[in-house]
Amino acid sequence: MRLLHVLPISSAIINSYALGYPELKDKASIKAEEDLRKLVESIDLPQGQVSYSIAFGSPRDEIAVVASEVAADLIVIGSRRPNITTHLLGSNASGIVRYANTSVLVVR
Repeated sequence: MRLLHVLPISSAIINSYALGYPELKDKASIKAEEDLRKLVESIDLPQGQVSYSIAFGSPRDEIAVVASEVAADLIVIGSRRPNITTHLLGSNASGIVRYANTSVLVVR
């Protein structure tokens, strides 16, 4: 099982790098890693069977890349706050369902 957390690249992060403040990205990464580590510890599987990673960018694109790298059998993603413009799925879930080469299970 691979857990992935994708942090968006916002204009604030891009501007912070341009101005010489890379620690903003580091703080976001550190918080995401702490949360993922706690989640991994709560999963009742042998230690070597669960891993995690953090990526920056578009969730749709990063999830597709990681799914391909690990030869995933299934992508599981949550969906919340859907509206008619996203066809009753969240925008990230909708994009992944449309573009993934791997089966996708959307959980609400």
